[in-house]
Amino acid sequence: MKTDKSTKFKSIQDIFKDENSKNRLLNYVDEAVRLKMQMQDKQAAIKDIREAAKEELRLNPKVFNYYVGAVMNDDYIERKESLDELSTLIELVLMTTPDQENE
Repeated sequence: MKTDKSTKFKSIQDIFKDENSKNRLLNYVDEAVRLKMQMQDKQAAIKDIREAAKEELRLNPKVFNYYVGAVMNDDYIERKESLDELSTLIELVLMTTPDQENE
């Protein structure tokens, strides 16, 4: 449900005055809390998996997260293009930066 900037919202007091609206709000809040708790559980499970990859495979957690994101979003091409651009930037900066060891 999308609202625009001209939407006039009810005050929380008005919602709590109406028993039907109050009950609907409480149901929405209960459902949102339940879903957030599920998300926390799933985030903890992902953290455990990442730790297992770190311990068993000695894989850097940043690499694991990056790989998971690439698989989830199926955006390999965009990521490659972004990495290519960053690589070019680093090469350009290195070419134009004086050698720090000679100073």
